[in-house]
Amino acid sequence: MRDSTFTDASAVSGAAFAAPRAHRGAVVADFDGDGKLDVVVSVLGGKPEFWRNTSPVPAHWLDLRLTGSRSNRDAVGALVQAGRQWNHQTSSAGYASSSVGPVHFGLGTQAVVPAIRIAWPDGTVQELRNVRADRVVTVREPQ
Repeated sequence: MRDSTFTDASAVSGAAFAAPRAHRGAVVADFDGDGKLDVVVSVLGGKPEFWRNTSPVPAHWLDLRLTGSRSNRDAVGALVQAGRQWNHQTSSAGYASSSVGPVHFGLGTQAVVPAIRIAWPDGTVQELRNVRADRVVTVREPQ
């Protein structure tokens, strides 16, 4: 919500959220490629659950798939600025879980990001200009 609070939506989220369960590991990623972050969680004594984000609100997004050349191959530790947002490449994408996925930005109504700044782990800084939204962009660290 815009006032930085959460609303308990479990009562309207379906039967899967009605039964209490002990969850542990959680990985957040865009598993279905629609630009909305989904979640897979482990259930103690049960099968993993896939929570697909079906938000009806249309919004732009951008994923940057970083590949290191001088730094580590997965670019873990790279710091990315897209407009006023910051994110980083990490393998810690959830609780008690790991996944090296793209660096994700939710862009709202913004269809083009005028400037993206990537600070690679070795100290190299790379800039991208006028990057269109709603796609995965592969970026290789400059030699």
